[in-house]
Amino acid sequence: MSNTNQIQAGVADRGLEIFNQGDRTLATYAGHTYKFKDLPNHILNLIRMDLALNERAQKALIQWGYSDESERLEKYASCRFGGIDLFPDVNTCGELTPDHHDCPSRSSCPFNGVICVKPAGVNGEISPREMEVLKLIAMDYMEKEIAEKLEITQTGVAKHRKALFNKIGVQSSIGLTHWAITHNIIQPSYAI
Repeated sequence: MSNTNQIQAGVADRGLEIFNQGDRTLATYAGHTYKFKDLPNHILNLIRMDLALNERAQKALIQWGYSDESERLEKYASCRFGGIDLFPDVNTCGELTPDHHDCPSRSSCPFNGVICVKPAGVNGEISPREMEVLKLIAMDYMEKEIAEKLEITQTGVAKHRKALFNKIGVQSSIGLTHWAITHNIIQPSYAI
């Protein structure tokens, strides 16, 4: 079944979708929108357990200055699960799935890839340059235009495109665009 007709987790089911709205962390769950700190305890405990298993993230958050446990938990959830996509952050079985989102601090964050997840396809992690190429492909730019925009050669664009096909496991620009939309890399209104 295609994910294109799904609605956000938590709106009409007991899945959970965490998202950032400005400086607030919110979540949809069981038909309601919650401030993160007001989520039911069993949901907060799942995220708390996930953080407890991630020693690198714990150390990074403390190093970042989050000494209060509730603030640390909310920041962890915001960074790790804070993008709206078509996949629940916590499904109805209680399994957690972090997601990539386009954080404005990603390029300058000292903990990039430690707390948040780096985008990856089925066959590997996507580099920052490949991410730039992917966004432009999904926005229907031609190879020549992408090369000019990124100040690289068309051959370089073609190599990144081929790597993206391999890493994501698709065979066309439509496949790349679909993956970019469903994984919150680009909003549907910008896609071809």
